[in-house]
Amino acid sequence: MWIALHKQHGDIMRYGPNALSFADPQALKTIYGLNKGFVKVRKLASIIIENYADTDLHKSEFYPVQQAMSKGERLPSLFSTTDEQYHAELRRCVNGAFSMTALVQYEPSVDITTEKFLDQTEALFSSKNKICDFAEWLQYYAFDVIGEITYSKRHGFVDSAEDVDGMVGYLGKLFSYVAPVQPPTHFAR
Repeated sequence: MWIALHKQHGDIMRYGPNALSFADPQALKTIYGLNKGFVKVRKLASIIIENYADTDLHKSEFYPVQQAMSKGERLPSLFSTTDEQYHAELRRCVNGAFSMTALVQYEPSVDITTEKFLDQTEALFSSKNKICDFAEWLQYYAFDVIGEITYSKRHGFVDSAEDVDGMVGYLGKLFSYVAPVQPPTHFAR
């Protein structure tokens, strides 16, 4: 269905008041690339459609509703802040962990988890011809990779084939809450 709609309407298609679909893979680099002018923002549909221009940015309310509160004051984090300068200051503290040198050092930890992931996928699904909720399974893998890199120990998602301590379920509930709580954005031309 989406392919046919994109053939009819082009690479960028608005399919709801706050929803766009992109068929052009180059849009990913433009929107999600570092230092592209899209730091925690929502662009107006008309601006995005005009060749992904970097002007007239509108802040998204997706992030502030995720901020912790203390004594009536918001506590922004690296993830939840919409203040670009504050975000840059916090990001400088962790940039080294994401340098190419550091990433290469993580490879053995990723490999260990990947081997376990593939073994478990074979044992639990492939060899038994069972259906796998691959989105959930990849979420388990991601959490275990992060645990292996951070603590040299997987959290146990892949090993137990279940949501350890309900962490994945909690995130699903969190995002189900924060997405509709944010005020609607009205696209204008």
